[in-house]
Amino acid sequence: MLEDAFPSDLCVLERGWLSSNALLMRGDTPTLIDTGHVSHAAQLQELIHHHLGQQPLHQIINTHLHSDHCGANAMLQERYPEVKISIAPGQWPLVQEWTLMEELHGQIGQYCPPFTAHERLEPNTEICIHQRTWQVFAAPGHDHDAILLFAPHEGILVSGDAFWENGFGVVFAELEREDGFVQVRQTLERIESLKAQWVIPGHGRLFSNVNVCLDQAKRKLDYFEKNPKAHAKYAGQVLVKFKLMLVELMNRTDLLNWAQGCETLLKTHAHFYTEMGFSQWIEFLLHELELKKSIRLSVEKVFNL
Repeated sequence: MLEDAFPSDLCVLERGWLSSNALLMRGDTPTLIDTGHVSHAAQLQELIHHHLGQQPLHQIINTHLHSDHCGANAMLQERYPEVKISIAPGQWPLVQEWTLMEELHGQIGQYCPPFTAHERLEPNTEICIHQRTWQVFAAPGHDHDAILLFAPHEGILVSGDAFWENGFGVVFAELEREDGFVQVRQTLERIESLKAQWVIPGHGRLFSNVNVCLDQAKRKLDYFEKNPKAHAKYAGQVLVKFKLMLVELMNRTDLLNWAQGCETLLKTHAHFYTEMGFSQWIEFLLHELELKKSIRLSVEKVFNL
């Protein structure tokens, strides 16, 4: 089996799509890459205790600062007061002035409890964790400040949302009509040059068929570049689905009210779907999600599936 050949000191904690995957590195300085959503923080703490026992967590590294990747930072910082949190340098000012982080998450209808960061992880540098060298690379696209971590000796890549088995995360810059697809391509080319043997994505299972998945990601990127409206629809569905994964059930009126307060949804509609009203567009997204069997609709309610 794939997992049988994977290094035993690395524990991939996969918990669905509301929370990102977390990679726990055991050893003398236990380190966690990404912490998931705040709603799963207690579960994550239990998983860490299961693997480490009374040994304290030494370091947290975040590939980027969306709430599904750093939402449990605050609780873990409270549980392990000596833990060091390391983030990408481009996001340092956001954490130092937390109102900027609140604004960032508010734009996409999300929330992240405040935490303190201690270190910038500069791209094109190396860090050593439990006698394993990790190279740090910039990974712009989904989040222009995101980073990758790569262990060259074993060919292990932690890709965050820059590269999944089935593609990559929403390219938020494109929703603002700014360049994003160009950066996604650059990041995929960087990943290809690393010749990784294993990929731990931000969401989904650990995988090793890297070249096949890269080809698929490039085809998806080609399609979005030619059809930016399709990407806008995909982004709208992702934001709505994420909200429903969090609450599981909403009145349709409440969902619309939430959507009207989500700046990214408003801008995406204004930039790509002016032929229909905002409420009509949200209904369009809901029906598209229902066709995918991702949600269920009734006259008054929306159910997550």
